[in-house]
Amino acid sequence: MDGFELSRYVRDNPATANIPLVVISSRTADKHRNVAKEIGVDVFLGKPVQDEELVEQVKALLQK
Repeated sequence: MDGFELSRYVRDNPATANIPLVVISSRTADKHRNVAKEIGVDVFLGKPVQDEELVEQVKALLQK
């Protein structure tokens, strides 16, 4: 199972559908970003991710 499959599983399961999803991927082409967006990923970050950026994105999700 890759990250996209896991994200689909999380979104399709009523018990986990509202859990925020953050994907950190080495595949940063528009194609992969668009797939993540279609699935319902909340934040898509490319590797290597800066700690500050990750923390900022998580804080923003927690404020929702």
